[in-house]
Parts: sequence; structure tokens; C-alpha cells
Amino acid sequence: YDNKLYDYMGDCNYVLSMDCDWGEWVVYGNFKQCGPKDMGYPASCLIDVTVFWNNIGLNLQRGWIVVYRGEKVALKYKGEVEVEGIKIRYDGLYITVELPNGILITWDGIISTQIILAKDSVRNTCGLCGNNDKDPNNEFLARFQNTEAGDSINVFGNSWEIDRMDICDELEEEIKAEEFCAMYQTVQRRELSGALRCSTTLCSMNAAPSSLQTGTKRSADTTSVLWTK
Repeated sequence: YDNKLYDYMGDCNYVLSMDCDWGEWVVYGNFKQCGPKDMGYPASCLIDVTVFWNNIGLNLQRGWIVVYRGEKVALKYKGEVEVEGIKIRYDGLYITVELPNGILITWDGIISTQIILAKDSVRNTCGLCGNNDKDPNNEFLARFQNTEAGDSINVFGNSWEIDRMDICDELEEEIKAEEFCAMYQTVQRRELSGALRCSTTLCSMNAAPSSLQTGTKRSADTTSVLWTK
């Protein structure tokens, strides 16, 4: 939220952002490795998002699917439906979830999400999207710690894992997005056809959902990066 950009190639469920004052809302992101593991690709892609408002949970899946209590929510094209006070809109390109407190979560149905707070929001947040205190120099606060994770983005990212079954491996090697892109571009396209998509997670403040397409810089030759804006 505070104009900080970094690369993190985790392979697990993570807290993207949450209300750290009252625990009123939380957004999880499920990341999985992009491309076949035997080819050595370290990048990860966002495959679904889970939004909680108090005890109400919505799962946003690929294919513009919204699931509530195990059932698909019937969306209205260019319309709005409401689930337990949570508004859900679908414009044919993005799903937008509006929480009762005005926070917006957008999902492109494939790999990209955006968490949008009001411009004047002062609520303390935490997670991979940062703390929303208007200071870009203190973003990397590891979970359960009051100090920054130093120069290691992986220590910060790993601390926000949601791994109840203890099946996720903590990320140790730090891979930059540009390093992965260089690796990807050396492989013949036919080997990756349909198997590799690029992923961008955007956390922005006071941005219109229509700005997602240009803001995420989506293309077939970019990789998974986590933006905090």
C-alpha cells in the first residue's frame, strides 16, 4: 500500500492483507508454481483468492467463479448480487467484491487480484501488502515480530504462510522477476504452450478497478511479482 515493490516466489497460501486492529476482514492468496517443476521454473502464480468478512468467507476461483459455503454464487453479468451483506459485481472481465466497510477486492478470474482501500483509510493492515501507514520504509514486518525482516524478503514472505497441514516448503532462494523472465525466454514456446501464465498481485490504494489492466503489466513474458502500491 505504501509504494513498495518486491519479488516473492512463494508456493503456499498467504495472508495478502488483513485488518490487524480488529480482525474484521482478511484476504488470503493461494500461490502455486508456474510451469513443470522438472524444468526448474521458480516462479509462482496466484490461482485463487479467499475473502473473509468476520465469519463470512468467499472463495474467488479461476474462471470467474465465486463459491460461498460450497456452492457457486450465481453472478449477474454487468449486475450485482449480495451475499450476507457483501456485494459482488461482474463486468465480464473482473469480479469485484465490496465489503460492508467499503474495501474492494477485484479478481480477473485467472491470476490477478487487487485490494483497494479508501484513500483516507487509517486502519492498520498487515500481510504481504504491508501496513498502510504511509511509510514505505517499514513494510517488511514479519508475522509475530515487531521488527523488520532485514534484507530478506523470503523471511518476511514465509512468515505470512497459512499452512495448517504443514505441507509448504519455506522459500529460501531469492529469485528476482527479471531472472525468471530471462530463463523463460530461453525455452521454446511450444514446450510452455498453455502451461505457463504470468502472475501479478496488485495491492493498491484508491485505484479504480478499470486501471487493473494497465497497472498489472500483464503479458506472456513477465513473471510473478507482488506489488504494494
